[in-house]
Amino acid sequence: MKVHIGYRPAQSVARVNLDTGESVIVDHSATVGMSPNVRLAALEHSDRHAHGAGAAARGAEPKHPPSAVAEPIQRASLCAQGAPGEVLLAARWPGDLLLLELMPGGYLFQSTAFVAASPDVRLDEQLDGLDALFSLGATPEAAPVHAIKARSEQPGQLLLGACGAIEPLECEGELILEMGHVLAWEAALEVRDAGVDVARGGWLARLTPARRALRCFAGRGRVWVQTRDPVALGRRLGRALPRRHA
Repeated sequence: MKVHIGYRPAQSVARVNLDTGESVIVDHSATVGMSPNVRLAALEHSDRHAHGAGAAARGAEPKHPPSAVAEPIQRASLCAQGAPGEVLLAARWPGDLLLLELMPGGYLFQSTAFVAASPDVRLDEQLDGLDALFSLGATPEAAPVHAIKARSEQPGQLLLGACGAIEPLECEGELILEMGHVLAWEAALEVRDAGVDVARGGWLARLTPARRALRCFAGRGRVWVQTRDPVALGRRLGRALPRRHA
């Protein structure tokens, strides 16, 4: 598939061109439109706590209660039949799109960032050890981040959607980042607790709300950050809306 991203960075739209018989896996909610000959080949409800779509279809029980950032993803397989086709995709939030070419080690990314992937890309959603690390000390303003790992034995593409603009960072040693702003990172990087307890005071406490989810990325690789934390932004916008009356 060939992907062209337009209207960057605030309102990005991806135009995915498919050859005859070629398919793409998409987040159903990310689909803006498609050419008439593009057909729905399969539809799967993916629970991130089940190991892949098969476990979700079997009704596997989630290990943790659902949250705002751990909602199930409804994935659709779209196929161009009889002729080349086109699919238009956009992120859930106003922001940019990131197209990654799959490398042997793969990538990890926020579960809410998934937009599309080529069919040979495997998405591993059972990463409870990482989830526990990311959730450590998070406040309502810094909700836990739930990660998905993308990998492929064959060349493949992964399309992610950001909240705001995207900034690539090169890690050559260590980087300390707030997890709500982390969009994706190379799987070769180690992620651990930053060892900074901002609730105890100090200069960092004056810049960061108490117990933000600060994590240390160590090693050599690339991290992509987004300029807005989607969960925190959504909650701020929600408080500004008028209350509903029964």
